[in-house]
Amino acid sequence: MNCTVSFEKFILPFGTVNPELSGDVLDDFEYDLDIEESKYQMENAIPKEAIHLGSIETEIGEVQTTLVYEEYYLLSISEGNFNWAIFRLSWDDNWEKWQWCFDARIESDIEDYQTLSKLVLTKLWDHWEVDWESDVLYSDLLQAI
Repeated sequence: MNCTVSFEKFILPFGTVNPELSGDVLDDFEYDLDIEESKYQMENAIPKEAIHLGSIETEIGEVQTTLVYEEYYLLSISEGNFNWAIFRLSWDDNWEKWQWCFDARIESDIEDYQTLSKLVLTKLWDHWEVDWESDVLYSDLLQAI
């Protein structure tokens, strides 16, 4: 099984959908947005062939915590040698907005999306230094795939 993962910065075509820009600017940093409408617009921009892998909701930080909710997706792409991409819709309650996170492009001959997803997610989390083997949120997501 061949699998090469790149964590270099990239963007997928639908990643230009930015519902935040459709809100009314109140001042330099605030937008008059409906949070659910923002998420809805982003979800509708995701290609239908994208595979929803699961979600994680967690808090980060030690003194002041931030709630983070992430929905992981796998998408077949044709971009140079890369034939798959892992991306997320991510909610950060500190910034109070949804954002695109394009995490990894993959070159692989693995055809089973479940095997591929598990392999790539563990590589991604290792890259982030997440202890996914002992953190139940991450291990549960892997088991659900």
